[in-house]
Amino acid sequence: MMRILYGTLVLLLVATAAHGEATYRVDGLPLDYALGATYEVTLTVSDPDAVTGVTITTTNGSLSAADEFGEGEAHDLQFGADDGWSFFWQAPADVHELGKGEAEFSVTFAGEDDSTWASYETVVRPPPIHAEDEEATPVWALQLAWGGVALTGILALAAAFVLRRG
Repeated sequence: MMRILYGTLVLLLVATAAHGEATYRVDGLPLDYALGATYEVTLTVSDPDAVTGVTITTTNGSLSAADEFGEGEAHDLQFGADDGWSFFWQAPADVHELGKGEAEFSVTFAGEDDSTWASYETVVRPPPIHAEDEEATPVWALQLAWGGVALTGILALAAAFVLRRG
């Protein structure tokens, strides 16, 4: 059975900034996303007066300030100064090949004079692939497995033939 973490992933990270400790919190990003699911992500900071804006980017899926998504994918989002920020991320709806489909997130909190107050990067993994799901097994892996079985059978027959002759 496919196990997906729907709980809130809470990250409390501390980064050193020019004016002291910059503490922020990111809530709502899963470890593994579900295909086509929408996640509400909330950002909070310890010193809202020090933050003049926030830029969010992702490499996969779509970002939106509201729980509505249009055609195509939006990979970046910007907010002005506030006490906290919420946005929505819609995970990709398509199944990806093995090793593909990760969503890389980057959040940059801007400080005074266009400096970086703090930044955060993470990777959200695609749904895990299970062996019992035949469609999830790549074609090359099936071909390699059956090729190994055929080669083992041929070598066993050749060994039996050589040993019987001697």
